[in-house]
Amino acid sequence: MLVAFSDLHLSDETTSVNVHQDAFKRILKNLIVVNRDKERDRSTTRIKEIIIVLLGDIFDFVRTDYWLDEKNLKPEERPWNGDLSKSTGMNSSNDLEKHYAKVLDDIFKTDSSAGFFETLNTIKESSSIPVSIVYVIGNHDRVLNNFSSLKEKIAGKLDKYSYNSKGKEDEIKFVNEYKNDDYALFCRHGHEWDKDNYGYEFYNLLNNRNKYQTEMFDKNVNKVQSVGEVITCELMSGIIFRLKSVVQKDFLNTIKNLNNVRPMADSFSWLYWFGTGVKSGQSKDRDILFEVFKESLGFVLKSDLAKKWDETKFIDITEGFKTLLFLINDLDFKKASGRVKFLNSVNKAISKFRVPKDMLLDGAVEDFAKINPSENKNGKKAETQYILYGHTHEARNDYINGYVNGSVEMYINTGTFLPYIQRTSNDSFASAHQMTIVFIYRRDEDTEGNTVNANPTLELWNGIKRKEYKVK
Repeated sequence: MLVAFSDLHLSDETTSVNVHQDAFKRILKNLIVVNRDKERDRSTTRIKEIIIVLLGDIFDFVRTDYWLDEKNLKPEERPWNGDLSKSTGMNSSNDLEKHYAKVLDDIFKTDSSAGFFETLNTIKESSSIPVSIVYVIGNHDRVLNNFSSLKEKIAGKLDKYSYNSKGKEDEIKFVNEYKNDDYALFCRHGHEWDKDNYGYEFYNLLNNRNKYQTEMFDKNVNKVQSVGEVITCELMSGIIFRLKSVVQKDFLNTIKNLNNVRPMADSFSWLYWFGTGVKSGQSKDRDILFEVFKESLGFVLKSDLAKKWDETKFIDITEGFKTLLFLINDLDFKKASGRVKFLNSVNKAISKFRVPKDMLLDGAVEDFAKINPSENKNGKKAETQYILYGHTHEARNDYINGYVNGSVEMYINTGTFLPYIQRTSNDSFASAHQMTIVFIYRRDEDTEGNTVNANPTLELWNGIKRKEYKVK
């Protein structure tokens, strides 16, 4: 049995709220155990192994104010400032590894992180069948590609699994993509199809290469920082960091949800919508929020990485931010109303022509074309049937091809365990906690009459819970 989920974004909680630990200790553990032990209900399923695929952005090294606090490092020492390395797009300082290690140590201290590790260790300890973990690295945990010491820290918390142990096979693997023919599966985090969160073009720019000289999925590109990391920290986390000492606590805790707005381009609209609904006694906080947003946006644009990233193409996200700042820089909250409505109408118009809504669907089509060449299928069967991505936080599944023998080419997005905040049809916003888990059984695990099944079996669990958890 293979189990896959993604986008937990476990952070140090300085600028965001983690998934409640009950999602692991009660729900995730029970789901895996129930599906592992199906023989107890006399079903035809006989589980031979458990492979847990952590499909990226499990730990979040970017959603934190650690990088912004000058007690830790100066602005010019931040990962996206200073002399940017040609191989990583990161500050060339030798101190970065110890800073990232400190961020990870702080993540480990949270209740959610403890619940996550306890759950995975319990599953391993209580299983009589082999259990292993495949950690597919995303964009918010990208630095695992840069510093092996961070991988060892994570493996150290998963102490029931062997990792770099003498005489033992590794039961934890860190990869950037994963293919398993027994489960007809191929997966990557998916940020590779998102130009703002994948450093392919940036790597080429830094190294004076063109797209024909570097493969898009070259292993070296996986080490390269993206402008999305700058935006998450300097803008999203920057707003919370700069508000901490000047606004009321409940106001601040609500603003932490900014990290969960999707698409990220709607973040400003969400902030404005939230501001229009605050109590009269918090109007001062609302005005401060608007000024802090502009200040934080300025820090993104002033970063050395954003300035260099701007050279990758004629129009990119930095150009959009420059335009936004130009439109609102001389306004206060009340006076910005007209321009916000204008921006909302522009976004609506653009969205009508955005096909597909999920940019990763096109990526899945490309991946299938490479993995299942047409000359190998002959219209009969797809060897790889399931492509899994995360990244967008929007759980979905799409059939790309189907075959007479029952095999398919199917794209599945594993969503997130966090709240998913999205714009409604009338420009307000709504959210619910999401929880998507994929189960795939080998052909010899889900049998009928002791006959091997024709194809691996897929079960897709999509959970939604509308509840507001009280922030401590």
